[in-house]
Amino acid sequence: MTKCTVKSDVNRKPKCLGTGLLSLDLIYQDLDRPYAAAGGSCGNVMAILSSFGWEASPAGSIGRDVAADILLHDLQSLGVITDWVDTVESVQTPIILEFLNQVDEVAVHSFSRTCHKTNQKLARYNSISDVHFQKLSHRVQEFDVYYFDRLDHISVAISKLFKKQDKPVFFEPQKLTDLQLFLDVLPYVDILKVSEDADPQIFEALEFYSPQLTVVTRGKRGLSYQVKDRQSVSVTAMEQSDFVDACGSGDWLSATIINDLLNENIRSLESLTDGILEAALFRAQVNSAQNLAFAGARGSMYQKQIDAFSSEREFTCKNGIKLKGAYLQLQDDVPPFDLLEQAVIN
Repeated sequence: MTKCTVKSDVNRKPKCLGTGLLSLDLIYQDLDRPYAAAGGSCGNVMAILSSFGWEASPAGSIGRDVAADILLHDLQSLGVITDWVDTVESVQTPIILEFLNQVDEVAVHSFSRTCHKTNQKLARYNSISDVHFQKLSHRVQEFDVYYFDRLDHISVAISKLFKKQDKPVFFEPQKLTDLQLFLDVLPYVDILKVSEDADPQIFEALEFYSPQLTVVTRGKRGLSYQVKDRQSVSVTAMEQSDFVDACGSGDWLSATIINDLLNENIRSLESLTDGILEAALFRAQVNSAQNLAFAGARGSMYQKQIDAFSSEREFTCKNGIKLKGAYLQLQDDVPPFDLLEQAVIN
């Protein structure tokens, strides 16, 4: 039985450690100058948790480049703790391009990991180094919850450390490249969130061992959840008439579930009633649906900044590239690949 160990001290923020994809998202909305935001599931969930009042700490490896400069600036401006984000000369910061357009008055989006101006491949996920993990492993006791979205030997090792301390682990797999590794980590996972379109082997594995709570997202058909040894329950989707972009809706769902279920008021996931679960999932869907009305994975968060502040943010990278706005926008039509080539001088 996994218990939450967040202390009852009202002045103490709950702490979440996250590993997985940290990327720079560039959102092109019929413009040559994209909006830029920290992204990747891990980056988004940590940013959202920070807005909920958590002390959220992503851990990972990114490059020492302009993309990293923008990514870290955005996370830090949102209150995310970036002490465990390692900048490494030998890697490049992952960049994901999102193109938003209107087709027959319907909003559509597409994603790319290739620079549309130079046709050069953009960087992908970088795992935490063993050296970085060794440092982190001695500090695990400082955190209350572990979230991860990429499966490797490091995330399995961290999950074991959290389990030893009776602290909850939340996992949302993206792709299944190693079935045995997935089977190895399952006993240490308390909440699993997965799309119904995920690798069928994931669901086959769940027939042999299931976490305390499994949430299966079903797109426009809502979701279902299953508490271990109970029947699966379906929850209908929430309508959003002002649809702009579905990107990031799953990250809002994950962060809200963590915020509502893995807190000091929940002493054991085994004690959760359907009422508590459905109330949390309702709030999760509300947050997901609200973000559908904005561009980007966390567009609603930036809109709140626009509403709250009359003056716009400005940020100039160490190499002179400028961004401006509550939702930071590049002020020059810079090829995405150039954000990797131009190194940041520390």
